[in-house]
Amino acid sequence: AQRPLIPEGMTVNTLLRLGAFRDENLIQSLPRVLETIGAEHWGERLVGELSGGEQQRVMIARALMQSARALMLDEPTAHLDIAHSQEIIQLLGRICAAGTTVIFSSHDPNDALRMKARAFAFLPEGKIEIAAPGALDCAVLARTYGVAFTRVEVNKKPRFVAVER
Repeated sequence: AQRPLIPEGMTVNTLLRLGAFRDENLIQSLPRVLETIGAEHWGERLVGELSGGEQQRVMIARALMQSARALMLDEPTAHLDIAHSQEIIQLLGRICAAGTTVIFSSHDPNDALRMKARAFAFLPEGKIEIAAPGALDCAVLARTYGVAFTRVEVNKKPRFVAVER
């Protein structure tokens, strides 16, 4: 969720166990899931005391507790500062590289570029357009977001920057 509901007074371990639906086999994966999100030592921390980026990582871990083959996330970087946003995108990239399909919405097309997405779906004027990373261009972004874009290279990787009106 964009704004996850964080139960007051709940530890990270308890929240992750809820994601396992009382399935003992899934609960056994808790340490591995904490390691996946880089939070091996967070188990007894209260979720409500974590930063926004840390909470988002825990909510992703909760979804991973289900051993699903795919994750669908609604703006996983919403309301996060740049550093936490980059952490989430890097985490999603690692999850994807490990074999889990990751589908997410974002207002920043560069998020998908950072995690080396295989395909992009855009909704300009309510119509779906699919683009491969190499075919992504300023025209489809302009139709989707309603502003002009320019393509730049950052560390030899393409990025798109909105041009002021």
